[in-house]
Amino acid sequence: MQIVKTYAHVGKSGPTVENRAGLRQLISDVQSDSIDYSTILVYDVSRRGRFQDADESAYYEHCCRRAKIAVHYCVEPFSNDGSLPAALLKAIKRAIGGRI
Repeated sequence: MQIVKTYAHVGKSGPTVENRAGLRQLISDVQSDSIDYSTILVYDVSRRGRFQDADESAYYEHCCRRAKIAVHYCVEPFSNDGSLPAALLKAIKRAIGGRI
């Protein structure tokens, strides 16, 4: 894979999207259909956001999937393939991330 763009918000807390300029830009780009990539690499599930509502994090991943953009978690012990084990692990990690 070749890295073509990076979205970041260094030093910002992740419990609200208002503090996540990088995530807001990523979702805006994905929804605009003007991107030139087909995969997003995320370090782990909690890097997507430590939202108090785990469904909010799931929503942002859904926006990518709807735009046919694959999301890969680099250090997670599962493949983000839509399988039941992957879905369960993501749900648990999202819930935990919102409580840290």
